[in-house]
Amino acid sequence: MLEQTIYRIVKEAIREVLSEEKNNGTFDQTLQPVHNKPSTSKKSPDPLSIIRPSELSSILSVSTVTLWRMEQDGLLPNKIQISDRAVGWLRKDIEEWLFNRKYRS
Repeated sequence: MLEQTIYRIVKEAIREVLSEEKNNGTFDQTLQPVHNKPSTSKKSPDPLSIIRPSELSSILSVSTVTLWRMEQDGLLPNKIQISDRAVGWLRKDIEEWLFNRKYRS
C-alpha cells in the first residue's frame, strides 16, 4: 500500500516537472519514458524506497516526537520532501546510517 502511494506521488511529481520543463522550453525530447510499476512480490524493499516518519519511529523504537527531536538535532540523515506536507527518508540512507551507528568504532 505504501509503495503504491509513493509510486503515485512520484508519478504526479514527475508529471509536474515535465510539464514545467515543456512550458519553459527546457524539456529534453531525447529522454525515453520508463514504465515500471512497483513490485507486489515479497522480496527485499527497494533501497530507493521512502521511509515515512511513522515507519522510521517504529524501526528505531522511538516515538515520533523523539524522532523529530533527533532530526532537529542533526542525528538523522537528511530527509526528503515528498509533497508540501509530507517528508520521508530514503531507505538506503537509513540503512547506511544504521549500519554506521552499529559498527562505529
